Amino acid sequence: MSEAAQDRNYAIQLYLWNTQICQAFYFPLQVAEIAVRNACQEALRYTYKQNWYDEQKFIHQLKPDFRSEISRVTADEKGQHGQITDGHVVSGLSFGFWEHMLSKNFQLVLWKGGVKHQFPGSPIVPIGKVRERVEEIRIWRNRIAHYRTVFDRKPQAMHEKIIELIGWRNPLAETTIRSMSTVLNVIGNRPIR
Repeated sequence: MSEAAQDRNYAIQLYLWNTQICQAFYFPLQVAEIAVRNACQEALRYTYKQNWYDEQKFIHQLKPDFRSEISRVTADEKGQHGQITDGHVVSGLSFGFWEHMLSKNFQLVLWKGGVKHQFPGSPIVPIGKVRERVEEIRIWRNRIAHYRTVFDRKPQAMHEKIIELIGWRNPLAETTIRSMSTVLNVIGNRPIR
């Protein structure tokens, strides 16, 4: 209400506008998360082969919460489909899990050759910089998912970071998503008091 200077009608307009901004972010956020998990899946397959999720050497490197998560996801997939595929496992794991794959714990295991193979459009950056970007985007996504205000948090800058991350994975996808995203148009439609 402070942003609306105690004007209840304007506060409602800002709330609805914020909801539209969050809705517009869904598309680029979805693409960014899929880009990250596919990059990590590629690194996992290279290091541990197709059934990386069953590789005990890998499982033991995970933090306990992520060990539980992968165990739950593989059990769910086996119960639902009768068999497990890495595609089903990948789609069942959280964005936090994929962020963890970019942490120092896996730097020498998955990323010893750098990030250029899985993120061919990225500048030459250490894996820690990629993880920082992913963490920032995950926090933004969670903010949106929990119906928090985003219009006052530099959404244009966050949109650019999301689009840029997509481009790190696939420069063509960056161009496509940039042209299809409605985020900047929605931001430009701020209600007038």
